[in-house]
Amino acid sequence: MQKKQWIEGYSPCVPEGALFFISGLRSFLFYLLKLPIPWLLGSLVFVFMFQFFSKIPVKWDVRFRNYGLMVVGFSIGHIFTLEILKNILCLFPFMLLSNILLILFSILMAYVLHLSSKVDFSTMLVANVPGDLSQMILFAEETNRLNVPIVTYFQVLRVFLVVLPILFIVTLHSSGNIPIESATTV
Repeated sequence: MQKKQWIEGYSPCVPEGALFFISGLRSFLFYLLKLPIPWLLGSLVFVFMFQFFSKIPVKWDVRFRNYGLMVVGFSIGHIFTLEILKNILCLFPFMLLSNILLILFSILMAYVLHLSSKVDFSTMLVANVPGDLSQMILFAEETNRLNVPIVTYFQVLRVFLVVLPILFIVTLHSSGNIPIESATTV
C-alpha cells in the first residue's frame, strides 16, 4: 500500500472527502448568491473559517493541491486571448511602474515587520510580496527555511482584506446596470 504524502503541518483528522464535499457546498452557496468566483472563494472562505473557529487540523493529499493548481492554470490560460494581450500591451508601462512600486513597498514592509517581530526577513518578504495565494504558500512549503504558517496567514489576510473587497465592489458595480467600461471612460 502506498503511503500518502501530507502537506507539512497538517495532521490527519478531518477526512479529505468530507472537507471536499463541504467546501463544494459552500462554493455552490456562493454561486447561488452570485458572488464572484464562487468555486474558489467559497472553498477558501469555508476552509479558513473552519480552521479558525474549530481548531481541528485538516489533512489534504498533495495530489489534490496539484490538481487544483492545474485547474486554476487552465482557467487563467483559457481566457487569455490575443485581444487581451493587445490591451495589456497598451497598459504595460503603467503596469510595470505600479508593480515595481508595489514590490518596493512590500520589501520595505517586510523589513519593518522583520525588525518589529523578530521573524526572519526572507519569511516576511514572501509573506508580504503579492502573488497567487496558492503559489506563495507552495513556494514557502518547498523552501525549507521559511515559516509556512506566517506566510499562509499574511497571504490569506491579503486575500480577505484586499482581493475580496475589490471583487465585491466590481461585482456590485457591474450588477447595478452601469457598464464597467463607462465608469473607466469618465
